Amino acid sequence: MFKKLHLVPLSLVAIGCLYSTSAFAQAAQSTGTTAAGANITLQGTIQSSIVLSVNGVVGNTNLTGSTQTNMPARAAGTVNFGTFSTQSASPSTTGSLVRAGSGAYAIARLAFTPTFSGNAGGASACNVNLTLGAAGGTSPIAANNTRLNNTYAGTSAIGGWTATGANQALAATPVSACPNRNATTGNCTSGATYTHELAVYVPDTQAAGTFSQVVLYDATTY
Repeated sequence: MFKKLHLVPLSLVAIGCLYSTSAFAQAAQSTGTTAAGANITLQGTIQSSIVLSVNGVVGNTNLTGSTQTNMPARAAGTVNFGTFSTQSASPSTTGSLVRAGSGAYAIARLAFTPTFSGNAGGASACNVNLTLGAAGGTSPIAANNTRLNNTYAGTSAIGGWTATGANQALAATPVSACPNRNATTGNCTSGATYTHELAVYVPDTQAAGTFSQVVLYDATTY
């Protein structure tokens, strides 16, 4: 009798633990005499995504840096024009130099490619806007002297780098690098590559020294 009284409580405890453990997992099970099957549904919600790649155009601009970074971090690249003189406008180590007015432009030929999935409604275009970031160095570039040219003259030189050329100064207000140049409804499309030029204008009177100027690219679908 005493043995039975001790065995019954122990058996109940063991069964309770078994059911408690099984409750954390569910199984799909089918049985049959000759065949069995199961249908498993995979589902989720996909957010819209966009990737922006910026590259130096081969034969003109050497762009070094990271190729892809997930937001909120930002990819970073550098174009190093090397040491140059505004008077001689001799070729730089990368990019181009163009004499203009009483100074010279140091020009980087770049290309960006946006790739995006679109929004739930199926976005067909995106904006790629440029703004001016931090300036540095012992002889920093003056305000309004960092400029964008996106006249899209095919594979030939974009040009327009004269004292009054077809180029836009970059500042805190976004400037579109898309063909229609509209910062609100830019018409860049997914998978297309857009050649453009960035330049810094250095007047003859600027003191000798180093400079650095950050240009921010931001791509958004709509």
